[in-house]
Amino acid sequence: MGPFSHFPGRVLLLACSTALLTLLLGPAPARADQSPAPADALSAATLAFEFPTDHLPVRVGIVKYVRPAPNEPIIRPTIEALEKTFGSKNIVVSEYTLVELQEAIARGSVDVFLSSSGFFVRMQRLGARALATVVSSSYPDPNHNDGSAFLVAANRTDLNTLDDLKGSRLVTSTPGAFTGRHLPMSVILHDGHDPDTFFSSTEYLGDGERMSEAIPKILAGDADIGFFRLCYLEDWLRKHPQDRGMLKVINRLDDPAMMEACVRSTPLYPSWTFATTPATAPQISRLVTRALLQMPPSGAQYLHWGVATDYTGVDNVFKELRIGHYAYLRDWTMTKFLEKYGVWLVVLLLMIAGLIWHSVRVAQLVRVRTEHLRQALVTQKRLQAEAQAATERIERMSRIGAVGQLSTIFAHEMRQPLAALSLYLLGLKKLVAEGRFDAERFSTILAKLTEQTARADEIVTRVRSYAKSENPGYVPVKACDPVQKAIAELNSTGRWKAKINFAGDEHVRVLGAPFELELVALNLIKNALEAVENVPGAAVTVTITEFDATAELSVLNGGAVVSPETLAALEEPGPSTKIHGLGLGLSIVRTILERMGGRLRFTALSGGGLAAIAQVPNLERALAQKGRETPAEQEKDGDPDEPQRETSHD
Repeated sequence: MGPFSHFPGRVLLLACSTALLTLLLGPAPARADQSPAPADALSAATLAFEFPTDHLPVRVGIVKYVRPAPNEPIIRPTIEALEKTFGSKNIVVSEYTLVELQEAIARGSVDVFLSSSGFFVRMQRLGARALATVVSSSYPDPNHNDGSAFLVAANRTDLNTLDDLKGSRLVTSTPGAFTGRHLPMSVILHDGHDPDTFFSSTEYLGDGERMSEAIPKILAGDADIGFFRLCYLEDWLRKHPQDRGMLKVINRLDDPAMMEACVRSTPLYPSWTFATTPATAPQISRLVTRALLQMPPSGAQYLHWGVATDYTGVDNVFKELRIGHYAYLRDWTMTKFLEKYGVWLVVLLLMIAGLIWHSVRVAQLVRVRTEHLRQALVTQKRLQAEAQAATERIERMSRIGAVGQLSTIFAHEMRQPLAALSLYLLGLKKLVAEGRFDAERFSTILAKLTEQTARADEIVTRVRSYAKSENPGYVPVKACDPVQKAIAELNSTGRWKAKINFAGDEHVRVLGAPFELELVALNLIKNALEAVENVPGAAVTVTITEFDATAELSVLNGGAVVSPETLAALEEPGPSTKIHGLGLGLSIVRTILERMGGRLRFTALSGGGLAAIAQVPNLERALAQKGRETPAEQEKDGDPDEPQRETSHD
């Protein structure tokens, strides 16, 4: 019975699995303006509402593999299935070496990737998760369908067992290859040998088609043994029939009586694995999995995607060899431990000995003294310890609170310049990738990067001044200037669709820090934009007015009707009313306004929406108030007429 004798049953099993998956995941939603069409789980039209467009395109990484490969025929149909699901323009395929792909996964520039099971297991520590595994008619078990073969020249009568290979010359693909190096080395380790010193020399030919040089080297005597992936020998002999009988397999584990498709020298493990990374949206991973599992078989071997359930064998290979994520097992020996921590261990033992000696001495003194003196001493020590502990606890809580507040302000405000930096860098990378080296455009983008870097520096400087309780440096400021900077900053991101209408009195001046005033405007306007994000044609209105010696910044949005409960929650400091908010923006605004002698209030608009109103004393009123302060208070607040150095951050 040949290797394809059971294939009809496997096709039926695949069809049943596909039908069950369709029932579990449910059909793709139909559009309301279209008549029902035949179900097609792989078409982009039927999935148009199921994936987040902000996560497109889907970046696919494929590791450079040794060619020819038995699984190679499934690659093109897989890419076509993904293009059919997401659209051809939304699939970006890149080929990487093992090292390049690992770096790409670590920095989040790959969404899904195709590699050996060994590479996938190593990437699990970076958050990779398996979606599907290649299955063929010859090896239908996804948990056991990949391995390696040890090949030597048939005329080498001195090489017949693993023991005979000790001290020989090895030729293989790459140092990081699973079937090309790690898996064979684990077999050598199980045979009782040290894989690190087993071969006298190792020649790495590389990936791709460069392994085609290996068998000629073995036959010419330039190498003694080669490690080859499963079925490489069979593919080679089909293309080079003159080499039949010229090679033999060492440590053969396949059973000829079972008519296994390919000879091998190692146990079988999961084959090529399609995996997702933490950079991928869950909906994207779900659709990729569905596209893979619903693909029809490809090629003469009826290659298709299945689900491997056991990668523990692959993980054990790395653990036994103490490589990859188990490399630490090579380093933590007792000698290494003593070399690194020996001094501290001696200090610890001396401290323990000192504590024991001190305890004995104190016990002797206590027995000599009278019971009354002992009780008094114990009471005094207890009270002192409690007082000291209470003082330290209060100081520790104060430090933690101060550090926490500064950290939250820093984290909240740094998001804007970092997002802008990321946007400009993305544009710069796109220009470079497209080969458009426009000096003027490059200069513009670099100028924007410089501005955002200066803004981030200003945030750091401001937080440092808060940490040191430094004077914020209040100076006379035209109220319109920082507000217009904040509006320009928000418009430059391109994130919000709503229009920002601004009307301000150019004569309104206040006493404050320009950067802090910009933070106030930035937070209030951004909250208003978020409130009308899903309202078609909505706009945000920003005005600056002055009345009764008070400067007023008003930010109005035309969003949903605000309930009394929500309005009351906004008036009181506390958690954010937004689902994903932290409640830091309004806290920062209130802190800045209160330092300037102002306040923040909210008013619900009758037709829906909210008005946020920031009020501070105008310049004349603020200067008059400072004139009534004591000299010590004026020295603390600083001289408003003293020039203030500022860093450009618009």
